[in-house]
Amino acid sequence: MSPTNKLSVRWLLTAVGLVAGLCGSTMALDAPLVSAATAGPLCEGYGACSVAPFTTHNYQPVMSTSYWGMTTGVECTNYVAYVESSDYGVPTPNYALGNAANWATAAKNNGVTVNQTPTVGAVAQWNANDPDIGSDGHVAIVEQVGPNDSFIVISQDNWSSDTDKYGWALILNGASNQGEPWPDNFIHFRTTTLSNTPPDRLIQSTGNLYWTADQTVNGVSQADVFRASKDNQPGQERVLYQESLPATLAPVDFEAITYANSGGNWYGYFVANYPRRNESQIKRVPLTGGAAVVLGTSPAMIGNRDLVTDGAFLYWADKNAIRKMPIAGGTVQTLASGDSFAHLGLDGSALYYSSGSSILRVPTSGGGSTAVVSSSSAITAMYPPSATNGNIYWGQADGSVWYTNSNGVSLHRALQAPGAGVSVTSLSVADNYILWGNCLNGACAVDGYDNGNLVSVSTSGPPVDVQGDAGAWYSGDSALEKLTI
Repeated sequence: MSPTNKLSVRWLLTAVGLVAGLCGSTMALDAPLVSAATAGPLCEGYGACSVAPFTTHNYQPVMSTSYWGMTTGVECTNYVAYVESSDYGVPTPNYALGNAANWATAAKNNGVTVNQTPTVGAVAQWNANDPDIGSDGHVAIVEQVGPNDSFIVISQDNWSSDTDKYGWALILNGASNQGEPWPDNFIHFRTTTLSNTPPDRLIQSTGNLYWTADQTVNGVSQADVFRASKDNQPGQERVLYQESLPATLAPVDFEAITYANSGGNWYGYFVANYPRRNESQIKRVPLTGGAAVVLGTSPAMIGNRDLVTDGAFLYWADKNAIRKMPIAGGTVQTLASGDSFAHLGLDGSALYYSSGSSILRVPTSGGGSTAVVSSSSAITAMYPPSATNGNIYWGQADGSVWYTNSNGVSLHRALQAPGAGVSVTSLSVADNYILWGNCLNGACAVDGYDNGNLVSVSTSGPPVDVQGDAGAWYSGDSALEKLTI
């Protein structure tokens, strides 16, 4: 996957009183620190660890202050809470974390992503009485991750063998008797699960998220349209519309979704596929929930291709063409014919779409298409120009990510080089970040690029419809996830 740099974040934090946390041990990035793996300390003490490429995160002057309600001073939990809040912008949890050994369970029970995948900025956590770990457990900050998770570099406080009990160390994955064992868990406080129902397709508004989801349970094919706030707790999401059909007769598949105000009311517009009937419908449902209305039937199957709107018309790609229809339904117009169209996007009166290894543009009023990008590999993701960002961004089947201006005449610039086995699943622009989903050998992540800094956050599956706002990133994988930035 792509290299990872440390994220700089701006957040205002509010203090919440919590049960003090403790940790115990018998031993208690802007650029890669190491490329070869030899386990052990890399620096020890506030003086040595203040010299680049290391950092103390300036903990020594503030250690008398409690963060997240933790015990002050030389204390692993207070140090980790300080770095998570000051460097990574994690708000104070509104639940008690307790001792270090309890952190993973408490965080997971409150919707935080906890897994065995290390990422920069995550919390490494050890259970009580692990080898060389005391009865209170231990926590540390992940500062670097080696190729294929072969090692991690951590910074930590209250590790008794370190000078000042502070230091950085390298830990090998799978090695025994190395002084400090591989962590039991990695806690990703910036990532929370908003819903346990994974999206097929996802779109955001200012305050809400809308998504489609499909599942087969006990021989019944069920498809849903969901709405949730951006601070949703799993189980609080609302089903706006649902269809259930016998899977053997007519399975139903909800796909692309968008929204618009029509006639003074807000509606969600979505694709409903019925593969056994070889039929795709465009449906509308009130964003407050209710019955769905069929606005039109596509002349050909839409499948997982895109659906977009400018508030007056709906535009979509099916297996034979790019189509257009009034937002209230009516005559379907063909804008471009072909059998490999996908990844639609609107910029004013221009509709952008991908076809094989090309990106084209066609006026929404109709007319000839113009080739904008001709790449060396098939387009797997695309984000069109907008009023705030005049570039086109796209991912390719060779694993690379590119951008150019809206006319395609400037030099194509690479954000990610090609990589064997790398797939780019989704791409968008959020505030000052360019976001894309990546997978390599089953390991997936959301990458965010901002003026030379690249932030990578692991996901539990291929990221679906990665997008964001000024405060967070949202995507689907095995659930609906939120990453606070």
